[in-house]
Amino acid sequence: MDYTYCKENHLFKDDYIYISYKEKLRTEKDSWGYPRIVNYDVCICGNAIISIVLAVAMCSCTFVFAADDIKAKAQTALKETMADMEKLLIANGSGYGNEWMVMDLALYGSKTESIFTDYYKSAEKFVADTVPTINVEGAKNALDKNKSTETSRLILALSSMGKYASQIAGYDITEAYNSFKWITRMGHMGPVWTLIALDTYGYEISDTTIRQQCVDYLLDAQLSNGGWDLAKKNADVDVTAMTLQALYPYRSQAKVKAAADKAFAWLSSVQKNDGGFSSWGTNNSESCVQVIVACCTWGIDPASDSRFVKNGHSAVENLLTFRVKDSKNGWGFAHVMTDAASGSMSYKGGAYNAMATEQAAYGLIAYNRYVNGQSGLYDMSSQKPFSDIKGNAHQADIEYCFNAGLMNGVGNQKFNPNGKFTRAMLVTALASADGYDSKNRHTPGVLNVTVNK
Repeated sequence: MDYTYCKENHLFKDDYIYISYKEKLRTEKDSWGYPRIVNYDVCICGNAIISIVLAVAMCSCTFVFAADDIKAKAQTALKETMADMEKLLIANGSGYGNEWMVMDLALYGSKTESIFTDYYKSAEKFVADTVPTINVEGAKNALDKNKSTETSRLILALSSMGKYASQIAGYDITEAYNSFKWITRMGHMGPVWTLIALDTYGYEISDTTIRQQCVDYLLDAQLSNGGWDLAKKNADVDVTAMTLQALYPYRSQAKVKAAADKAFAWLSSVQKNDGGFSSWGTNNSESCVQVIVACCTWGIDPASDSRFVKNGHSAVENLLTFRVKDSKNGWGFAHVMTDAASGSMSYKGGAYNAMATEQAAYGLIAYNRYVNGQSGLYDMSSQKPFSDIKGNAHQADIEYCFNAGLMNGVGNQKFNPNGKFTRAMLVTALASADGYDSKNRHTPGVLNVTVNK
């Protein structure tokens, strides 16, 4: 929703409020050369303005015009959450197991390199120690016998911080995805996160049919009402939203587009009057997050699109109601705001929750990217080190050298694989391999010489 206040001729009777429900207000000059708003849905003028304000006050209601206000509040929430999340990782260590927080900070643009350096070293050790112990037919370099999501989660972290999952500790962990049987061992979430992980960088695997097999698996699992569920019985908000996130890169397929339209219609139909969503019978922050990410991925504004604004409240606005500040952890988010139970788990209302905070952070990042005209959350192509090595005979070697810190390319996501390899580049690579800190080098005592000498 967009609105503006206008005062013309300096007379009270000529005060106006123009409101547009679906787009930003636009002005055009009339025949006298004065600007006039041309695309409003509602125009309130004169004494009607006072009447509305009085009515709102008497009914103790909230008159919501929220779009720009929500953007500002979301930006503040994101900034404060990420600042405290960064402090937590610095204090507690950023080793393997912190994939979501590492991804959040990387996509947010954290400049604390030690977080990513420490995480990568820990992840390398985990891969080196784990891969040799896992033996799954067809799923080479798998990190778990049954859970493909273990591999997917690591790939998300690596891609977000600008590292190749195809070269870590000497292994290409994307190769495990060549086994569709392994991918689907854990059911619906296997194909969902396989697609999301592979498409972060557009990773290519030898079985070129795997992606379509995953897409078809998900389409076949859609329920009649448009949603998805792990047990294929009662549609679930989180599962539906995550499935939509995974299917976006395949939207050119008519069946995918039709399935998405149906799924978004169902999500809209189950949104609460306060703008929130529930899963397993509980109103919670994570369900809001997944809908926000799905909407932003598909180019839908979760803060103003009429399908996702109920009673004047949006999913983004509702997510912000779960913000809490904890004396130990700082700013974050609660799973629920009132005491609740889900299965064998019980949750304290209004209590800081690590998983809720991790998800809320990437939900706000997704919204921030949408507002700024950037790609969806899981399109990490802008984080990819090089865009010009695909198909090169030495692609794997280049990726290995980059991950190992031996070569950084020539800038602007370019490696220039067909360019000249200078002596300066060779010396830099050798020095890096030897552990030399090139950032704090001293001035050389000799001048460079020509190539032929």
